[in-house]
Amino acid sequence: LNHPNIAKYYESFIDQESLCIVMQFIEGFNLSELIKLQKEKERGPFIEKTIWKILINLCAVLKYLHIDKNIVHRDLNPSNIMIDGNFNVKLTDFGLAKKLS
Repeated sequence: LNHPNIAKYYESFIDQESLCIVMQFIEGFNLSELIKLQKEKERGPFIEKTIWKILINLCAVLKYLHIDKNIVHRDLNPSNIMIDGNFNVKLTDFGLAKKLS
């Protein structure tokens, strides 16, 4: 998969009976952690511009997966949505994804 909002996959291998997956390093937080940090620092709600940016990124990547590639992620949740320092989305964890025929 090649999309700016999908974490890049490099390779996978078995090491001592464990599956290891090498992926792009994303400096930031998953959406769940980001929401928790926002609450803990009592910064109040996210500004609307930030919410729109995250939502538009998510819609773009889901359109790419569903329409262009016929793939359903099947595990879309805040812990699988990484957010970098510029509030760009990177979707991760395609372990339950399924190609539609």
